[in-house]
Amino acid sequence: MRPERRLSGRNGWAAQSRPFATFWHKSDKSQGFGDRVPKVLQGPFSAGVGIILMVKMTLLAFAVWTSVALGCDCAPVSLSEAKAGAEVVFRGTITGIRGGKVSFRVDRVWKGNVGRTFDMPEFPETSACIGFLPTLLQVGNDLLVFAWRVHRYPSDNEYFTSICTRTQLSQSAGEDFARLGRGKPPH
Repeated sequence: MRPERRLSGRNGWAAQSRPFATFWHKSDKSQGFGDRVPKVLQGPFSAGVGIILMVKMTLLAFAVWTSVALGCDCAPVSLSEAKAGAEVVFRGTITGIRGGKVSFRVDRVWKGNVGRTFDMPEFPETSACIGFLPTLLQVGNDLLVFAWRVHRYPSDNEYFTSICTRTQLSQSAGEDFARLGRGKPPH
């Protein structure tokens, strides 16, 4: 354990420095360090200021940790809500991922104007909800995709998905396919 160090401040206040805090108490012994202790640290309330600062830093660290650890929180979405909120709904197989784009070969369409091939930004979801689950972004994966345009600028035609939609592997979407019906071939 580190030994205590005593500092004398002005007006008879002295500090005991311990590993995580400084405690101030009234002292009649002066050790000649008064001029080296900053004025802001001299007085009976300086230990409280340090504790308040430590609590604030701990709360900030906790807030950052929880936002990173918890990330996106989605409420369950029904199939009808997911379809209504999407501009395009299709089944497609990922044929390539390059240059920031995911290319699909489209097999069936349930909503929107979708051709035989369809490109979307390669945007793996991190903590903002928008984007593909990283496990879905593999060439050869067959997906049911619900997507919409963000409209970042007037001629923006890039479609995005979200982990809060029902975008998923086709092998897991049997119930959704049954309720969606046959769909139509891509144009």
